[in-house]
Amino acid sequence: MKAENVNELLTQINIALPLIRSNYEAQPTQMLELILQRYEAAKEILESKPASNIAKDMFEITGGARAYLESANDYLNPMLEELYKCEELIDAAD
Repeated sequence: MKAENVNELLTQINIALPLIRSNYEAQPTQMLELILQRYEAAKEILESKPASNIAKDMFEITGGARAYLESANDYLNPMLEELYKCEELIDAAD
């Protein structure tokens, strides 16, 4: 993955994580816990590995927004937009 893609994704994950945490604190569900764990793991990968060693398939966050919607039916949650942005960055990364 290119360094610019890594930096952009890390920035977006840092925007999404506080929203995920606040949603989890307000309503601790297994789905939100799983999403939180996966985003924290993605952040760890981005911070600990060189960009050249990072591949799209290392991230398990794709589909998290859809999974949340299926479990919560909360279409107006601002967290969803940030989750989608992360997923789009992964899909677009080289």
